Parts: sequence; structure tokens; C-alpha cells
Amino acid sequence: MNKRISSSERPYKVLHIGNIANNAYLNAKLLLRHGVESDVICADYYHIMGAPEWEDAVFDFEGIDHFNPDWANLDLQGFQRPNWFHSGALGQILAELAGDAAAPEQKMGRLSRIIGTAHSHAFGGTLELLLNDAWTKLFGYKQKSLVNLLTRVSVPILHVMCRLHFYAESALKKNGGDRFAKIRVTLDQIKRRTKCDLRRSEAVPYFFYQALWERVFKKYDAVIGYSIDGIYPLICDKKYIAFEHGTIRKIPFVDDALGRICKAVYKAADKVIITNCDNVKAAKKLQLKDYRFIPHPINEEVQKVQLPPSCTERLNEQEFIVFHPARHHWDRHRDPSWEKGNDKIIAGFARFRKTTSVKTVLVLTEWGLTIEHSRRLIKKLGIEDAVVWIPVLPNQHMIEMISLSHVVVDQIGVGAFGSLAAKSLMCGKATLCHIDPEPHRACFDVIPPLISVESHVDVAARLQQLASDIPYRNSVENESREWYLQHHSNRLIAERLVGLIKEIAA
Repeated sequence: MNKRISSSERPYKVLHIGNIANNAYLNAKLLLRHGVESDVICADYYHIMGAPEWEDAVFDFEGIDHFNPDWANLDLQGFQRPNWFHSGALGQILAELAGDAAAPEQKMGRLSRIIGTAHSHAFGGTLELLLNDAWTKLFGYKQKSLVNLLTRVSVPILHVMCRLHFYAESALKKNGGDRFAKIRVTLDQIKRRTKCDLRRSEAVPYFFYQALWERVFKKYDAVIGYSIDGIYPLICDKKYIAFEHGTIRKIPFVDDALGRICKAVYKAADKVIITNCDNVKAAKKLQLKDYRFIPHPINEEVQKVQLPPSCTERLNEQEFIVFHPARHHWDRHRDPSWEKGNDKIIAGFARFRKTTSVKTVLVLTEWGLTIEHSRRLIKKLGIEDAVVWIPVLPNQHMIEMISLSHVVVDQIGVGAFGSLAAKSLMCGKATLCHIDPEPHRACFDVIPPLISVESHVDVAARLQQLASDIPYRNSVENESREWYLQHHSNRLIAERLVGLIKEIAA
């Protein structure tokens, strides 16, 4: 372990808020190894990809509920969730961290939990996903139109319930008037500081636990708010670092509740961590006062695991395995916040297969909003016999699948790469991905050795080259691993994080 860093009296202590894609969990692990104490708050968010088990446990992942996995009844082969990772209802987590066992939030009923979830996910998009999943479970996947209608109707209803609940609770308290006055003053200060039109009706849900947040923040030297969760230290006037993972690509430029909140959070942040190279452009457009590029954290603790037969039974005799694990999202709108370009990748593979003499297969994951679009395209192109569909893989199994493959294809939509391509580089694999060189030069001393593609013709040509020219493929593999170690490793990420924490805690 590296030398422990500390203030004059004690080690630094960091609070991480939000854990989409396990970024907070992985960053906290890195900081703990470097002597920086950390706690992670993952409140009212139970998606499988925001859980420590997804990164570090080995378990039977087939048929598991992605939105509410029952970890207690799964064989995790000895893995135990660390005590610094706090998951559950936000009010309960805050009461525990504040050290207040008698707080009313410790004894929340079902209705209070629902209201609390609506408060903590008011405009972050998660509430819509949770409601969509709940309605789907109630009415079934075939009632998609009904589910979508109920979701659209129930989201604004819950928003209204949040506000009524907040106002009613405040009115019943002796200091209710003071609470409203404090909110007005706080929002006026934020508006002057950020020039953002943060409206009271939109911001009210985030003030619900303000008193508890203020008590908790006093225990930490630095706070990192992931996505838009910097809203909590912002309303409490606590210094914070805003961590974006694609967050500012589009959201802060949309004139709606989420856009206004996002814009205020990033413009007010004392420091901003950019993890997607293309978002340097967004940072400049927003005129952020202090932003730094730090790569996505990648779990380098790799365990040897065995993939189930459903993933491997059709791969044994293949000479060239193409793995495309990205979620499926492609349509005519090409929304930069979601676009993966799966249709171009599928069409490119079909073109390559027609001209190659090697036995090849395309491995896809059953994940995303446009899976059925992809299935129809595969059938139309006549390559159903050359496509293998597998479940979404936990991290340890994902690394094993990458290792079994000859080439990994990431997204070809936004011109930047994320954690998926980084994992492939770490494993020393040839990786296809669309990247825009300009923003990557601004972030890295050396541009990553990703094989850039933009169309199905590019995909086909590059697959043909990698399949037929083995020495070329081997050189790309060696270069990929070496680049990762030099420019994207945990060592580098930890050094930059620690430096940033020292600055904000000074």
C-alpha cells in the first residue's frame, strides 16, 4: 500500500454520492488503498450494475433480476460487501452516517420509503426506470404501451407528491417558515453563482434531508458527487467535486428540470472530473471554472472464472470471435447520450462474413432498448446462424469473455471511449471503436491504440484485416496492453484523484 496521506491531524476522509456504473465504488477502493478513507452512498438505487457484487463477486448471473437482485439468496462464493458501501433508503443512510440512531428516518414505513425514493431520484432519470420496471412486473412485457403510459403519468404524480409531502411536513414543524426562507436564500445564492435558472419547484425534493446532509458533510474533508448528485453539497454550501461519466454531453444544454439542475451542479462545482474525452468540449461550452481529465476507474483485480455453457457452447470451433458487449441503442435520432451504433456493427460483421474464409461468430449481449431492432436486422441480413446472444455479464465474467475473443467492438456513436474499451485494452485486445482524435489529444499524451471505425464498411474492412493478418493483430494487442499500463492504469487514476482531494481539502 502507498504511503498514507493525511491532513495535519488525521487521514483525509472522502464521501462519494451516487454509484452509477460502480464508478464511486471503484474510486473508493483505489483511494482506500492509498490511505484515503472513503464512504459511498448508493441511495434508493438497486440496479445490478451499481452494486459491489457486480464488480468483485462470482455468482450465477443467469436469470437474475437486474433492477432488484436478491443478493442475500445468491451464492457469492465468500464475497462480502464492504462496510464503507452504504446502500438503502437515503434517509436511513444519512441518519446512520450522522450517528443519530433515534432519527425518525431510521423507522421509515413503506409510504415514506416510496416518497424518499421519489425525492432522491426526482429528476435524475432513475425514477422513470424504476417505475417502468415496476409497471412491467405488474402487467408483463407484452403490455409495453400500457407500461409506457403508466410511467409517463406516474412520474409527474410522484413529483407532485414529493412537493406536497415536503410542504406539509415543513408546515407542521415549528421552524417550517425558516426552512422555506432558507431554501429561497440558498437558491438565490446558487442563481447568482451559476447564472442558472434553478427553480424552487424543481429543487425542493433535494432539500428534503438537508439538515441531515449538513451534519454528515461535517465529517468529510471532500465530497465527490457523481452524475448530478453534486446537488446535495451544493445546497448545503459544501465544497465538492462533480464527477461526469457522459453526464454533460447533452443534459445541461436541454431546457428542462434535469438540464437546469445538471448545469447548476457543474457550473458551481469547485472541481470537475471529466472521464469522457469528448466532454472537454461541453466543459468549455459550460465555461466550467476548474475541470480535469481523469480516466474511468477499471477493476484490475481479475479472478479466473468459468463462463456457463450458454455463453461458450458455440464458440469452441470458431477461429475468429468478435465480441460486441455494448447495450443496444440505435435509431434514426442518433441521440448522442445513448447511441451505440449497433446496426452499423451488425451490418459490418455481415459484410465481413460474406467475404472471409475463417469460421467466425458475433457475440452480442441481451441488453438495451433496441434489442428487437437488432434481432430483426440480423434476420434480414441472414446471419442468425453466426450470432450468439448471451446475458449481460458481471465484471469478472466480462473480463473472461473479452479474453476468449479475438477482437472487441465498442460503440461507434459518440467519438469517445468508455470503460468497456478500457477493459479490452487492459486485456490486450484489438478494439474497434469510433474516436475523435482531437479531444483525445487534449486528454492523453498518446492517443489510445483503438481502431477507429465510423461505418459498416469500416467495420467489415477492419475485421477482415484483423482476421487475415495475424502479425498485425498481435502488434495491436501488445500496443493495447502497454498503452493501458502507461496511460489508464489504476496507479495513474489514484495519483490524480489523491492530488485533487488534497487541493479541495486544503
